[in-house]
Amino acid sequence: MNKSYLFSTALFTAIFLFYGCSDKNENNSNEIANQINITVGIPTTRTSMGDKIDGEYPIYWSEDDKLVANGVVSSAATIGSDKTSATFTFIGETLTAPYNITYPYTEESLCTDNRPTVVFPREQQYTEGSFGTGYAPMCGYFEGNGELVTLKHLAGVLLFPIKGSTTLTKIEIIADEGMALAGEFDVDCQAGSISVIEGKTTNTITYIANQPLSIETNSLFYITIPTGNYGMCKVIITDNNGLQMSLKWDATNIKPGVVREFSEIEFKPGVSFTLEGMSSESDELLLEDSSITYD
Repeated sequence: MNKSYLFSTALFTAIFLFYGCSDKNENNSNEIANQINITVGIPTTRTSMGDKIDGEYPIYWSEDDKLVANGVVSSAATIGSDKTSATFTFIGETLTAPYNITYPYTEESLCTDNRPTVVFPREQQYTEGSFGTGYAPMCGYFEGNGELVTLKHLAGVLLFPIKGSTTLTKIEIIADEGMALAGEFDVDCQAGSISVIEGKTTNTITYIANQPLSIETNSLFYITIPTGNYGMCKVIITDNNGLQMSLKWDATNIKPGVVREFSEIEFKPGVSFTLEGMSSESDELLLEDSSITYD
C-alpha cells in the first residue's frame, strides 16, 4: 500500500519583516538606495527534505534560495547562525503592500508585480535524500500589518523506492495531452492555488537519476508535482541499457505538502503493472492534517 506523509507540520512559521533604510556615504554624495529585508523564521526547516521523523519529513532552507515579492527578486538567502531563519534582501526596490510572495525565483519567468507565477521544473535532477532545491514551489500573501505570513505549499512529492541490479538512468511521468505536470503557472497567493498558463506547460516530467541500484537496498527518488488532478499517468523507468519498465499510476488528488510514498519497485525490464492508489482512510487523515498552522 502507498503511504503518504505530510511535510513537517511545524513547517514555515514565517514572520516577514519589511523595513526601509536610507543612508549616505560620507565619502560619496550619492544616497544609498532603500533596502528591504524579509526575515523568515522557520524552526528546523529549509527547502530540501530531511529524514522522516514520526511520519513527517522536515523541510530545510537552502543557501541559494531566493524569494520573489511583487515580481521583485531578492538576494540569495542568508541562513541564520542557528539555522532556524533565513533573510532575503531587496536593495534599491520599492515594494508596496499587499505583498505577493512566491518561491522559488526562476529566470525568464512571467512573474511581475501584478502577475505572480511559479515554475515547476520539466527536468528534475537526482538529489540524495530529497528533491532538488527550488523544485517545490510555495507562495505567501502579506498585507503589511504585522500579521504572521502563511507560506503555502503548491507541490506534492512522489517517493519511488527502487532496487535492482542495473543503473537507473531516468524516470518519466507522462499525463494525457492537455494536462500540465510542469512548466509555469499563475498563482493566487492569497488562496494558495495555481492555474495553467497556455503554452507554458508540459504533460511530462523527466527525472534524471543516473544512479546505480542495489538488489538488497532501495534507492529513493523524490519527484515533485503540482497539486491537482491528472488522471491516469504513465511512469516509465529506464536503465543505462535503454531497458524499460512501464507502469501506470492514478494521479488524482495530488495534495500540497504531502509525500506520496510508493511500495518497493524492483526494476525488471518489460514488466508492467499499476501502482496502488491511496486508501480513502489515508486521504481523509492527511486532508485533515494538511492544514498547516503558524505560531
